Amino acid sequence: MIPEVERDCALGQKCNALGDPIWRTEPELMEGNSLLHVRHPGLGWLHFLIPKTEAEKLAGFLQAQVSQQPAQAPFRKN
Repeated sequence: MIPEVERDCALGQKCNALGDPIWRTEPELMEGNSLLHVRHPGLGWLHFLIPKTEAEKLAGFLQAQVSQQPAQAPFRKN
């Protein structure tokens, strides 16, 4: 896309996220990095080469999120 989409994404903002996308992962054969394939219903399969160090960070963030309790909405008395 031209112009290129901004490199950073502000966290915590409202967004239209696709739920439960189909994805696959496999090792990249030359250097052992990770290939991540994510299917977008309108764009088709998107392919990402993730360096080992970034894959390790991603795995850590995902594990931490899985381990967290969901945030509770504040209780309101009527």
